Amino acid sequence: MNLFFLCIFGILIGAILFLTEPKKQKNLLLFNIVMGVIGAIFGGIYAQLFFAGGFSGLGLTSFLVITFGAVLFWFLGRIIRQTKS
Repeated sequence: MNLFFLCIFGILIGAILFLTEPKKQKNLLLFNIVMGVIGAIFGGIYAQLFFAGGFSGLGLTSFLVITFGAVLFWFLGRIIRQTKS
């Protein structure tokens, strides 16, 4: 899966996660998008390393792994953000 599609998936997932938050602040949108992109890239790398041949297309399996990576990084980022404030 190429980096462009990983970033697009990450942006979409970050925007969706922003819409699910009860407090919609401006800075949270950028935070969610960045964490979504980082998580999507992490999910894509994970898929390449641990699944035979990785993912070559935009199938359901690749979307699920990328979504899992994005949500995981978003969740970790929220934990870090809450401990700082």
